Amino acid sequence: MRKKVTWILTPLLVLLMSFSYGQEKTITGSVTDQDGLPLPGVSVLVVGTTIGTESDFDGNYTIKASIGQILRYSYIGQKTTQRTVGASSVINLQLEEDAEALEEVVVTAYGVQKKESLTGSITEIKSEEIAKVASGNAVTGLTGKVSGVQIFSNSGQPGTAPTVRFRGIGSLNGSSAPLYVVDGVPYNESITSLNPNDIETISFLKDAAAAALYGNRGANGVIIVTTKKGKAGKVSVNLDVRTSFTSRATKDYDVFNDAGEYLEAYHKMLKSNDIVENGTDVATAGLNASANLFDGTQGLVYNPFGGDRTTVVDPNTGILRSGNQLWTSDWEDELFNDGSGIQTLYASVAGGTEKATYFFSVGNEDNTGYNVNTGFKRLTLNMNMNSQINDNIKMGVSANYANREQTGTLTNNITGNFAWVRNIAPIYPVFAVDHATGATVLDDKGNALWDWADVTSPNATAGRPFNGFSNPHALQTLNVNKSVRDNLTSRAFTEIKFLKDFVFTYNFGLDLAFYNTTNYTNKIVGSSASSDVNGRLSEQFGRGTTYTNQQLLGWKKTIADNHNLDILLGHENSDYNFKFLDANKKNQFISNDISASLFAENDGAGNVTGGPTEYLLEGFFARMLYDFDSKYYINGSFRRDGSSVFSEDNRWGNFWGAGVAWRISKESFMDNVNWINELKLKSSIGQQGNDYVGYPDNTAVRNYAPYLDQWDVTSDGEEFNLNKTVLGNENLKWETSTNFNAGFELNMFENRLRIESEYFQRKITDLIFNRPLPNSSGLPSIPENVMDMQNVGVEASISYDIIRNQNLNWTVDLNATHYKNEITKLAPGRDFIDPGTVYRWEKGSSAFDYYIRDFVGVNPTNGNAIWYTSSEFEADGTTPIVNNQTEDYSVASETNLGKSALPDVNGGFTSSLTYKNLDFSFALSYQFGGYAFDAIYNDAFGGGIGENLSKDFYKTWTYDNTTASLPRVIDGSRNYNTSDLLLEKSDFISLNDVSIGYTLPSDVVEKIGLSKVRIYGLGNNLALWTASGRQGFDPRASVTGGNNSVRYATLKTFTLGLNVNF
Repeated sequence: MRKKVTWILTPLLVLLMSFSYGQEKTITGSVTDQDGLPLPGVSVLVVGTTIGTESDFDGNYTIKASIGQILRYSYIGQKTTQRTVGASSVINLQLEEDAEALEEVVVTAYGVQKKESLTGSITEIKSEEIAKVASGNAVTGLTGKVSGVQIFSNSGQPGTAPTVRFRGIGSLNGSSAPLYVVDGVPYNESITSLNPNDIETISFLKDAAAAALYGNRGANGVIIVTTKKGKAGKVSVNLDVRTSFTSRATKDYDVFNDAGEYLEAYHKMLKSNDIVENGTDVATAGLNASANLFDGTQGLVYNPFGGDRTTVVDPNTGILRSGNQLWTSDWEDELFNDGSGIQTLYASVAGGTEKATYFFSVGNEDNTGYNVNTGFKRLTLNMNMNSQINDNIKMGVSANYANREQTGTLTNNITGNFAWVRNIAPIYPVFAVDHATGATVLDDKGNALWDWADVTSPNATAGRPFNGFSNPHALQTLNVNKSVRDNLTSRAFTEIKFLKDFVFTYNFGLDLAFYNTTNYTNKIVGSSASSDVNGRLSEQFGRGTTYTNQQLLGWKKTIADNHNLDILLGHENSDYNFKFLDANKKNQFISNDISASLFAENDGAGNVTGGPTEYLLEGFFARMLYDFDSKYYINGSFRRDGSSVFSEDNRWGNFWGAGVAWRISKESFMDNVNWINELKLKSSIGQQGNDYVGYPDNTAVRNYAPYLDQWDVTSDGEEFNLNKTVLGNENLKWETSTNFNAGFELNMFENRLRIESEYFQRKITDLIFNRPLPNSSGLPSIPENVMDMQNVGVEASISYDIIRNQNLNWTVDLNATHYKNEITKLAPGRDFIDPGTVYRWEKGSSAFDYYIRDFVGVNPTNGNAIWYTSSEFEADGTTPIVNNQTEDYSVASETNLGKSALPDVNGGFTSSLTYKNLDFSFALSYQFGGYAFDAIYNDAFGGGIGENLSKDFYKTWTYDNTTASLPRVIDGSRNYNTSDLLLEKSDFISLNDVSIGYTLPSDVVEKIGLSKVRIYGLGNNLALWTASGRQGFDPRASVTGGNNSVRYATLKTFTLGLNVNF
């Protein structure tokens, strides 16, 4: 009987078990670390499927699985753990710390390394940090966050790429820009083509040991960008929506905005100059100033107050008499858009299995621009797929497409919109007015006419004397300045493992760039409105193609358990081809149609230009990494590069790097020093090259064949003429940078306090300079290797977790860099080189030491500026110089004043705080110790007819202020010519970024089928504090701290965002 029951029950139990195994059910649980703290973001995957999830902020998770299936739990810094689903629907587990996984891995040249094994200097920024900034490109948002690296936005123009400098100045006439590498392949396009949301990490390689494998392109540092990839698990969808509001970050320079105040100041200027120049008594000078305020040789012409033109300002008191203002000057309101903003939408889909992963994304940005009719639009599409074909073969492909449309602003010295608003007196209207009534002048269709030379204003005595031939509002409205660029960046790789320890990798990169630039100047207002031009069109089309091939052979081996060897051999070749066509036409047929076919004639002899450019590079390289017992590290790199930029005799160069490191904390004598978690000493040395050579008339444009003479062809219709435009130099060779680095890394108190510090020395030899040629040669200059330079300094960073527990975490980071720049050698026979700026290059000085006239003060008798001089006599050759001082600018001596444009120290500070689901962070950047030449401030003391004046006019010498600190203002005077009067301390602290966000509780969002919802706000360029205190002065503008007078102003941005994951 018992046997019979057994035979009956056995198949029933088997059937029941089989049914249970295949039955899907909901598994819940929590994941904690070895201290019992919850772990958010733990990946939970059903092995062999695409089903997966992540633990929430409290470490809780929910997933569907069947009995018998295996769940894999993985988290950075913890050992991956597996659990088999059984009868229970609850699986709680505690992950164990993985010492090896905790060793941070960073992206390096042609691969990755554990951070503890690095002998060079690398800083890596992760996507979480990039997401905290409102900038449209990832690099600009990292200003002040990387020690040894200075990042400048250059301009508030939407879509503008930043300037980046690694450890000082890398070149003077060449390029100091770093090399960008995207997904392992050098990248020739703008960083603005990459959507910040698509970036996983950005690595900054700062020394030779880190960057030597990039040879001739790595002398100025390397920025490696790694884009996001898919992960095994369920499909993950990320949606990010932002709306931003932009405005001017700082107030403009303090000039007169009130017409009456300006007229009073201009009257006083005329009166004071009459007294000094003509010996006129005060009363008569007042009468003359009132009489000539609008109608004399320096008359302003436009009288916005009407009535008797000779009595608008009282000749005795210099005060505006009462009267109704007929019109206002509202240039700022018309040219700038306070309602400007940015709309950003981003979506990505990622997922995969253990064998194949994928990542797709789309992004769109629409920036309307603060300056009217300017803006930036960007559409990005990104794809990244990887496949593990079998245990030995892995393949992958990625592609990034970007369409960028940038609508620009006027930037020339006369009609640059930001300069115009500062420089035009506040008495001139945007639109033409009846000078008797103030009524706006309309055309026959009822449209307001712009005020400029060709428009006749009723009851006007003459046209506007201040740049009357132009009106920037008309030009910004009617002209077209637009650039459209399409970029396709594609990468493909195949990785083959063989003979156990060998890996062969083939990388292919294809970068395509197509662009169209349109510059149209209208036929209604401005320089192209003349009958002989009647509208002008310049259109340029270009195509750039870069092919890159890399073959890498790697071998890794551990010998006798503690000798670790990693050897890499490689070959790389790159072929860059660029072709463009530039066409120029004039005499427009239809005003609102800028098709080239509707312009009647070619614009001059050079109406069509163009041609191909090719740049070839080839390199062979090798790298060896060795460590013993994870304590002692030695590495070496060598690369031989050939560049088509130089002649055959100088085409090839050898570049190398070597480094050592000692992890003292791994020594046995440190076993009982529990408060030190990591202590490492490291040092490196190496050489890299720079093959960038700029054209003589514009060093920002690259000359790809500077060793060759270059020609233009012209024709008079009958004969052809060859004209040499560039003189080549076959002896030209690389700029070579020899870099030494030594430093330490120290982690203490359970890694809560992290300190890194490094000393660096960059010696740059054979710097290239375009030496000016005599006028008789008919050529501007010739490129030559003429001098050596070095940057010596120290950088340090400190990071401290002030609070670190389950609910509250607070981390602060501080970094600082100090360096000195020095010219160490000039070519034989040269005592100095004059670069034609406010600097002079001479041995022992910095390349950015000011070499200008030394301002002494103001002559209280006549208000003239006084400068120091080394001359014995005035310009007449007979009048003796007294006290080495002169009022003659031509006699005053230029001298090195010991003041540099380079700061003594620069860096940044960040603070990041999280409390439960709330996060808050801010980032500051700073610099101290340098000086900037403030050319914009200088412009406000020109005293020209109709030019606005600084409100500091009342600090200048006038007939009733003879003890003033600033010289007299007079049109055509040299009182405000270049001198240290215009040097201003460039010290600043800038609040660059603020981020605040709230992540909704997981139990709330899971009810609506989502995995994460975060609401956040961002701020960018929110505040600036300067040692100068001068309104409008912004030393963040450039490497030297100086402001370009026509620069697009820095903008402040407030952003509201929503991030949803499901």
